Amino acid sequence: MSFLPYFSAETWTLLALLITLILVYGYWPYGVFTKMGVPGPKPLPYFGTMMEYRKGITNFDTECFQKYGRIWGIYDGRQPVLCIMDKSMIKTVLIKECYNIFTNRRNFMFLSGEMFDAVSVAEDDTWRRIRSVLSPSFTSGRLKEMFCNMKQHSANLLNGMKKQADKDQTIEVKEFFGPYSMDVVTSTSFSVDIDSLNNPSDPFVSNVKKILKFDLFNPLFLLILLFPFIGPILEKMKFTFAPTAVMDFFYASLAKIKSGRDTGNSTNRVDFLQLMIDSQKGSDTKTGEEQTKGLTDHEILSQAIIFIFAGYETSSSTMSFLAYNLATNPHVMTKLQEEIDTVFPNKAPIQYEALMQMDYLDCVLNESLRLYPIAPRLERVAKKTVEINGIVIPKDCVVMVPTWTLHRDPEIWSDPEEFKPERFSKENKESIDPYTYMPFGAGPRNCIGMRFALIMIKLAMVEILQSFTFSVCDETESTEKSNERSVVEICRVHRRTRLEPDRKKQLKTCQTIGELNSNEPERKRSLCFQKQRGGEPEEKMMSFLPYFSAETWTLLALLITLILVYGYWPYGVFTKMGVPGPKPLPYFGTMMEYRKGFTNFDTECFQKYGRIWGIYDGRQPVLCIMDQSLIKTVLIKECYNIFTNRRNFMFLNGELFDALSFAEDDTWRRIRSVLSPSFTSGRLKEMFVIMKQHSANLLNGMKKQADKDQTIEVKEFFGPYSMDVVTSTAFSVDIDSLNNPSDPFVSNVKKMIKFDMFNPLLLLVVLFPFTGPILEKMKFSFFPSAVTDFFYASLAKIKSGRDTGNSTSRVDFLQLMIDSQKGNDTKTGEEQTKGLTDHEILSQAMIFIFGGYETSSTTMSFLAYNLATNPHTMTKLQEEIDTVFPNKAPIQYEALMQMDYLDCVLNESLRLYPVMLRLERVAKKTVEINGIVIPKDCVVLVPTWTLHRDPEIWSDPEEFKPERFSKENKESIDPYTYMPFGAGPRNCIGMRFALIMIKLAMVEILQSFTFSVCDETEIPLEMDIQGMLMPKRPIKLRLEPRSNIPSNTTTTSLKS
Repeated sequence: MSFLPYFSAETWTLLALLITLILVYGYWPYGVFTKMGVPGPKPLPYFGTMMEYRKGITNFDTECFQKYGRIWGIYDGRQPVLCIMDKSMIKTVLIKECYNIFTNRRNFMFLSGEMFDAVSVAEDDTWRRIRSVLSPSFTSGRLKEMFCNMKQHSANLLNGMKKQADKDQTIEVKEFFGPYSMDVVTSTSFSVDIDSLNNPSDPFVSNVKKILKFDLFNPLFLLILLFPFIGPILEKMKFTFAPTAVMDFFYASLAKIKSGRDTGNSTNRVDFLQLMIDSQKGSDTKTGEEQTKGLTDHEILSQAIIFIFAGYETSSSTMSFLAYNLATNPHVMTKLQEEIDTVFPNKAPIQYEALMQMDYLDCVLNESLRLYPIAPRLERVAKKTVEINGIVIPKDCVVMVPTWTLHRDPEIWSDPEEFKPERFSKENKESIDPYTYMPFGAGPRNCIGMRFALIMIKLAMVEILQSFTFSVCDETESTEKSNERSVVEICRVHRRTRLEPDRKKQLKTCQTIGELNSNEPERKRSLCFQKQRGGEPEEKMMSFLPYFSAETWTLLALLITLILVYGYWPYGVFTKMGVPGPKPLPYFGTMMEYRKGFTNFDTECFQKYGRIWGIYDGRQPVLCIMDQSLIKTVLIKECYNIFTNRRNFMFLNGELFDALSFAEDDTWRRIRSVLSPSFTSGRLKEMFVIMKQHSANLLNGMKKQADKDQTIEVKEFFGPYSMDVVTSTAFSVDIDSLNNPSDPFVSNVKKMIKFDMFNPLLLLVVLFPFTGPILEKMKFSFFPSAVTDFFYASLAKIKSGRDTGNSTSRVDFLQLMIDSQKGNDTKTGEEQTKGLTDHEILSQAMIFIFGGYETSSTTMSFLAYNLATNPHTMTKLQEEIDTVFPNKAPIQYEALMQMDYLDCVLNESLRLYPVMLRLERVAKKTVEINGIVIPKDCVVLVPTWTLHRDPEIWSDPEEFKPERFSKENKESIDPYTYMPFGAGPRNCIGMRFALIMIKLAMVEILQSFTFSVCDETEIPLEMDIQGMLMPKRPIKLRLEPRSNIPSNTTTTSLKS
């Protein structure tokens, strides 16, 4: 049972637990859809169904639809995702229950970075407020005003195409549509006019492109899906996909532009930025008589950036696909050009109203968006468990609509792979169910910039087709299998087109990106990414989790980095505070030093570092203090404000989470206020009668043992006595545990107190705090459920008897707690404290047993040992006993409380062997005390054992000298140097109860017996180093009957 020995029982147990946890963590979440009765592909541990994405996200969705029907379940790592293609369910999720349940999209925490409050990422009320501010930007009036701005940039696009056509009729369309989209979006969001086609190195252009460098298969993204608990860690470490330099650039740009607007040095632009700035001033944000709260500077920046991200990439890709569809369907393009020539004859300037009335243009664009939707998947997260169409969707489940697959469903669309704009003609449009066509999403959380994007696309395409015709060329690739590409690959595809001013000639379009072929998917994907990055193609580069690919190496490097960072991260606390202490080890902190024993380690640190030092229990910083003023501040002055609570090990408490010792803040105050009346002098005097019954049993047992063998193991007697007293006064159960060790109550109590400070579960939580909530959820506890069930049943039976009046009213803790439920005995002035619940009553009764049995019996054992090894002290104490209770007179409460030397002896024994080796409090907030800044959540520890043996406070600290606590000397003892039961409002509530119980037993024993050492008595005692204060080996003493007991002893003898 040493601390982490090589291949010890604890090590094997811990390894087994870790392996179990790894397996449980890997398999735990994958029963969701089985319980729901929803079919789907079989998940792999940790990865779920993500490995299927190697086929391409849209391919995977289509394959699942064909195999499982309109509803199926998949797992993105550990995240359950319910996929739906049922129209009524889609309507319910995206429309009917949008505001109540399916308001938010999936949140990847740190991925959002500085854009956490962008309209696409924001949640609930924040999203509603931001959307209400932004909505006026997209009214017909506003868009019409921005149309002039768009026309300037479409003119630049047309000029750029004309120049390219004069050189080479073959073009890569994305090289033109990309700059056009960027110019329009940046102009209308940031009010920055750039010509990105001609100035690709402009700082604004380069920073925008940096934002757009997002890879869906980034190892960080994968890591979050596989291990969601890492998300908050990465978020705390400020990981994000948006570089800090980029965000700083946009902040500076925004501040400069806003400053100009505020001072009136800039013309008032009709753009999104101005509307958002106006919202800060209360302009343009009124709805009826209500005024929506405006946006902050940060929110304005976030919306401007999300406009760029969402507007630039999606719009340019949509235009690229549209150009491709026209080039591969020349009859459609011819018909569209005829409409253009009719509405705008002789290349007439484009007018907003006329553009909006072009029916066939609408048909063509809608059909292109059907084949290549902006959002290939729509997602919402269930805020609470809900039943829809007989399917119970659990809280936090992602509900996903696979738009790409829905748009190519042959049951909805005839010849779904064919480009047929006539599907969207006036005659046919009315028959299209709105929940089968959603290129921009649907419902309140659809794309807010949809109309803006459509106008921008229509304007550019009409102006181009007035002068040019698209056609395929030798490099143009068929897209019959374009659905084999993943979402990212589709969004990033570039089209190359051949242009000629003369529309009568056959013109050509081509694509530089390699199309995925079912025979060579890995190679083709490789080519795609390499082309985008300008590098040489390599067959095994950038595939999704190939063996030893770049992603794998990156992920491994990241994991190793995270392991190192996690291991070293917390160990700079005391260095920053300027507090000395032993050097911590990664993960373990200074816990390896506990192999010496808690008390030895504390004493060693005190001797080496002085009265203040810092240690680490795993990752937890613990500030150790022996300075009296600091102790007073922590335990007394700031107890209610800052240092109210003890350290909480969560799951370790099990059913005792609301016990007085573990309860926190207001719950603790309420419970303590209910219990405090139990320990008044009047209450304790009433309980004294119960204690005497059990002390009589103790004495009888000792007499029987003394008649057989004068050598006894003292804990075998003091333990049952303590248990009988505590259980009787807590549960009102009278047992004779000395004679009935197999009684169910006795055996269950003993099971409850089997507590090992070095239990592997405790070690696991200390080293890896994030496992605490997992173990808590899995109902792990040191207290077996069978034990707590037994006590629940006992409590219910006793309480039922008390409620029906079938049992006499006992003077005990249980009755006081039951009375608190009825409103009795809990009034303070005119205020009445809320009573305890049944569960709280059980918890207090159990903690009385746990706290009272072990500590009281151990204290009595140490006291007997000190008397046996100091016979002169025992003789003097027996003289006092014989004087106060001559001729073995019955013990009286008042007389017992007046025994001065008994107090001295017991106090000195508690100095050497305090009930509480260490006192702990946790800082609820950062606070400065005596020039030391103690951070929030830091544990502050008082090493009581070491404090009680400090040679600067106690002369001959290892010697047993009861006279230290005589009336003459007691006044000079600082109360913050002697705290065997703790100190302050959170001291041991049962202190007086325990002292009376110990005094009664010891006086009755010493009336008849004398303790002395024997051959088996260990001198000095070797202490057990594993947590609770107890000797390593049982204390064995000789119990001798007193032969000559004086009948009348004068008090002067006590003073001799």
